[in-house]
Amino acid sequence: MPKIKHKLKSLNKFKLKRIFVKYKLEYVIYMIALIFILMLPNCAKTPEQKQLIKAGKKTLKVKLEGVVKPYEKMKILAPETGTVKKIYVQNASWVKKGDIIYEIYNEELDVRIKALKAQIADINKNIYINRRNSYRIIQSRAELIRVAKTQLERISGLYAEGYATKYELESAEEKYFRLLSEKENIKENYTTTRNNMYKEKRAKEVELAKLVKQQKNSKVYATATGYLTGFSLNLEQTVTKDSIIGQIINLNKVIVRAGIASGLFQFIHKNDIVQIDFITTPPYSRKTRITRIIPIVDPKIGRMVVEMELDNPNYILQDGTKALITLIPSKEAQARLYQDFYKKGSNIVEIRTDIK
Repeated sequence: MPKIKHKLKSLNKFKLKRIFVKYKLEYVIYMIALIFILMLPNCAKTPEQKQLIKAGKKTLKVKLEGVVKPYEKMKILAPETGTVKKIYVQNASWVKKGDIIYEIYNEELDVRIKALKAQIADINKNIYINRRNSYRIIQSRAELIRVAKTQLERISGLYAEGYATKYELESAEEKYFRLLSEKENIKENYTTTRNNMYKEKRAKEVELAKLVKQQKNSKVYATATGYLTGFSLNLEQTVTKDSIIGQIINLNKVIVRAGIASGLFQFIHKNDIVQIDFITTPPYSRKTRITRIIPIVDPKIGRMVVEMELDNPNYILQDGTKALITLIPSKEAQARLYQDFYKKGSNIVEIRTDIK
C-alpha cells in the first residue's frame, strides 16, 4: 500500500486531469451514439405514417392515416346585398333543408322593381292608345276610300259617255290611290310602333323577372340538414352578396377519409373490411367497409383517397378527428405485396401521407 500511494503521488496532476477528460468524453460520445441508434427507427414517424407493416410471419397489414369529415357540410352565402330584416333561427340550431334562416331587404332593389312595374304599365297604356288611334284613323281612311272609289266609278262612267274630262278622271284616280297608300302607310307605322313597344315591354319584363327573383332570394333557405354553426347575424346588419354568414354541418353520419399510395391501389377494394381506431377520449374503434375509392391522386396530399361512411349517433366523432385505419388484404394480395414491396430483413415500409 505505501508503494501504491507513493506512485500516485509521483504522478503529475496534469496527466491525471487529461486521463479523466479523455474517458469522460468517450463516455459521453458512447451515450449519444446509443440514444441515436435507439431513436433511429422512430425518426420517420413524423410526419409519416406506416402504411405497410409486418403483422405475422407472412402477413402484411395496410395502415392508413385518416381524418373524419362531416357527411354534409354546406356554406351559407348571402344571395344578395341588403339589410337583415328578420332572423328565423339562432346559431347551433338544428335546421332541415328548405327551412328559412333569415331574410334581407334591399331598398335599391325594391325601388328598381317599382320603377319597372310603372314603366311596363305606361307601355301597356301606350300600346292601347296607339291601337285605338290607329284603328280610328284607318277606319276614317277606309270611309274616304269608299267614297273616293264610288266617285271614281261615277266619273269613269261619265268619261266613257263623254260627259267628264280626262283631267277629272285622273284626279279621281289619284285621290283614290293616294288614300289607299295612306291607309297602308298608317297600318305599317302602326305595326312598327306596336312591335317596338312590345319589344321594349318584353325587355322590361325580363329585367323585372330577374329583379323579382333576386327579391325572392331575400329569403335565405337551408341547403342541407344539420346544425347551423358560425351564424351571428343581427337585425339591421348589412350583408354583401356571396359573403359567408355561416355553415350547416351534419354529423349524424361521417365520412372517414384516408390517403393511399398509388402503388397500393391494386390491393385495396371497395367493401374491404377495415378496423378504424379513432384518436378520441375515451378511445373509440369501429369495424366497417370501404365505401369509395377515388383512383385519382389528390394534388393536395399526393395520394389517392379511400372513404368509409359511419353512423355517428353519439357525436364522439367530430370534424377533423384523426384515426388509424388497418386493413389486411386478401391472401392473393398478400403474396403480391410481399413480392412488390416487402424487402427481406425489414419489417416496416414507410410511406408519407398527410390526409386532410
